[in-house]
Amino acid sequence: MVRLNSLLAQKKGIILEQHYSGELDRVRCDRQKLKQVMNNIISNAIKFSPQGAVVSISICGRNGEMRVEIRAHGVGIPDNEQERLFKPFGRTSVRATGGEKSTGLGLVISRRIVESHGGKIGVESAPGSGSTF
Repeated sequence: MVRLNSLLAQKKGIILEQHYSGELDRVRCDRQKLKQVMNNIISNAIKFSPQGAVVSISICGRNGEMRVEIRAHGVGIPDNEQERLFKPFGRTSVRATGGEKSTGLGLVISRRIVESHGGKIGVESAPGSGSTF
């Protein structure tokens, strides 16, 4: 997924960092669906990060489970707006840094996919501190 998003990142001068550990090949999942989730979240991280920022992607597999964290060093999302991210067509006051468009469906779809695998998806964010999904 990093390769797929590298052109968008390159246009904004954003560096994509990758960190992998554990037993990634032993996680049972629908790989295509999880690739869709990764693509949605990585592309969002790029959209909402300023020029020259770093987007960190960390994946750790252990005991048949996987933990993925994607950290964008952008403007952050106010607490009272975060739950909107996972509702259809939900939008926040935060705008893409390069004028990119958004349908408001990517995180809704991602949540459904992750939960259908028995997982959880969420966000940690604060204005001025970026966001981790």
